Amino acid sequence: MKQKIQNLKNWIKKNNTYLMPVSVILGFFIDYITLNRIDRVFENTVFIFYLFFAILGIFIFNYFFNKEIKNSFLEKIYIFSPFLIQFMFGGLFSGFAVFYYRSGSLSSSWFFIFLLLLLMLGNDIFKKQYENLVLQITIFFSGLFFYYLFAVPIILNIISAKAFIISGITSLLSIVIIIYIFSLFILDEIKKSLKYLITSILLVFIFINVLYFTNIIPPIPLVLKKGDVYHEVYKLQDGYHVIGEKEKGFLNFNKVINIGQGDSVYVYSSVFAPLDINTDIVHDWQYFDTNMKKWVSSTKISFPMIGGGNNGYRGYSYKTNLKDGKWRVRVETVRGQVIGTIHFDVIYTQSIPMLLEKVL
Repeated sequence: MKQKIQNLKNWIKKNNTYLMPVSVILGFFIDYITLNRIDRVFENTVFIFYLFFAILGIFIFNYFFNKEIKNSFLEKIYIFSPFLIQFMFGGLFSGFAVFYYRSGSLSSSWFFIFLLLLLMLGNDIFKKQYENLVLQITIFFSGLFFYYLFAVPIILNIISAKAFIISGITSLLSIVIIIYIFSLFILDEIKKSLKYLITSILLVFIFINVLYFTNIIPPIPLVLKKGDVYHEVYKLQDGYHVIGEKEKGFLNFNKVINIGQGDSVYVYSSVFAPLDINTDIVHDWQYFDTNMKKWVSSTKISFPMIGGGNNGYRGYSYKTNLKDGKWRVRVETVRGQVIGTIHFDVIYTQSIPMLLEKVL
């Protein structure tokens, strides 16, 4: 049995460079296939599963670290605990990234994608540091905080700064309880690391607060499911009828709308919100001022949103007498948090292209 365990250690050491990134990538693809709505029991069970086994892996690794393990089964668990930790972290943060990637906005998911890349590169660059309790707990706290940012608004049925503050306080209380439980088994390690644990947790807490209150991270758990620009939008019993120009190619990053003098431009958006969450949505119409070299807000139009629909709550706004050039409509909350952005160019022309009508 000892020989088998030694062979397992040798195999892991030989393939260590590839096992960590594979664990993270595998977690991402599992999330992409299985996760759909954050307000459902299954999705929340998956996130709780990731958090539970991540902290369990951290405990196992640190409890048996530098100890002689006489039980072969426990030794195997200890050997695989680093991969368990990274797989759970990979699944956790990729789950966050998946929800915002589906919104079509890279700016909404950059933070989680960055953490995923950090986890994948961590084996080579931060191998020794990654085995450190402080770094493990700090990454876990980040994931715990971001999960509460999803869960608390769903439980309280509100999306506001109040829900964010409650999420932050709850995450701090949770991590204090976890550290206390750890101290019952690995007191010396906790004492040695306590100052650094407090510092790193507070820094993460402050950093996430800065991201939130400067509107860098989106208003979790709202997601822009669809957004586009049209010549006309109107609602009938069978759905929203939209009239627009024919799409040019599968990937049309530079949307162009051709209009005549006096024509209106319509922007349609579909925003997902969990059931029973009602809030206001704002369409902030902005144009790029070529003289000042910056985006300038022209008009803000708000309307109420009711959560719960699989395809999101649908609404639209329109504007007349637009300047020609680059435009964007930022879909926001009342306090200015960006859910998603719809970009397009306005061109005035005497000859309007053929328009197509469809029902959304």
